[in-house]
Amino acid sequence: MCIKSHLIFCLFFIIFFVKILNLFNIYLNILYIIPISFISCILPDIDHPKSFLGNNLKFISIKIFNFFGHRTITHSLFGLILFVLFIIYINFFLFNFDFDIIFIIFLSYFSHILCDMFTYKGIIFLWPLKFKFRIPIFYFFLNKKNEYYFCVFLLLLSIIIYKFIYIKNILIIYLNICLHYINLII
Repeated sequence: MCIKSHLIFCLFFIIFFVKILNLFNIYLNILYIIPISFISCILPDIDHPKSFLGNNLKFISIKIFNFFGHRTITHSLFGLILFVLFIIYINFFLFNFDFDIIFIIFLSYFSHILCDMFTYKGIIFLWPLKFKFRIPIFYFFLNKKNEYYFCVFLLLLSIIIYKFIYIKNILIIYLNICLHYINLII
C-alpha cells in the first residue's frame, strides 16, 4: 500500500480508538495525536529504500533492507514490541511523555502492520518464522484505483465517526446482538 493509504487507515484507526477511550472518560487532544500517529505510522516502511521514509533515510533503510528484507522485522510483532520498548525507554529516561502518547504510537505503528496484512503479499507477523499473515478482505488492492476509493471511504468514515457517531451507542448495539446470539445458543 502507498503512504497515503497508510496515513488514512491510521487516521481512521486512531479516531476509532480515541472515541472508545472517550467512553472511559479519557479525552485526548486530537491536534497533537495526529502528527505523532502519522510519524509512527510510516516507521515500519523504513525497511524499504524506495518508501517515503526509506528514501529520506537511505543509509538506515538500505542496511535494514539488505540484512532483513522488506516486510520482515519492522512489520512483525517482534519489531512492534522492540519499537514500543524503545519509546518507553525514551519516555522514562530522556523525556516526560504521557502514557497516552505511548499508546497512540503503539496503535499507529500497529495500524500500519494491520493495513499491510490486508494486501495480497501479507506480512511475516511472527518473524523470524517465515509464515505470512494475510487477511483476505482487501485483495482487490492490486489496483491503485480501488485503493483510492477505499481511502476516500475511510476518510469519510473517519469524519463521520469523529463528528457524529457516539461509539457508546454502537457498542451497546453490538453487545445486545451478542447477548441475543448467546441466548439463542443456550
